[in-house]
Amino acid sequence: MNSVEAIIITLHYPIFVWENGLWIDMFRLLTVGPKTVTVTGPSEAKVNDTVSLECSTTNSNPVARITWVLDGREVRENGSRIATSPDGGWVSSSNLTYTIRATGRNVTVSCHAIVADLAQRVAETKIISVVCKFPSNSAAP
Repeated sequence: MNSVEAIIITLHYPIFVWENGLWIDMFRLLTVGPKTVTVTGPSEAKVNDTVSLECSTTNSNPVARITWVLDGREVRENGSRIATSPDGGWVSSSNLTYTIRATGRNVTVSCHAIVADLAQRVAETKIISVVCKFPSNSAAP
């Protein structure tokens, strides 16, 4: 009976290779950027409201670095997490908390995920509508 030195099995994603009596996850050997990022959080807020946003990536290898851009300026995140993905590689997530200022009708928030080895960037932009709060008029004419 001939011995098989390498068997490749594709289980949707990731790819495993049988090598020297061990299954090796080939995704760990590949450089792959995230396909998408998703920004979750409110679509509306009032002036002085504090909003919390989260950005998460699909899997990547190596880890994708997340940056936030708020009304055209890069801002610091409040925290981030990196988790292993069941599909191989890693999933990155980041949180941003922001207090709505009375500067306009909308706030534009973008999340960018960057894998430096690939010079690849994926982004998603969310528009938060600033809802005007009119003073209550207790004395009706």
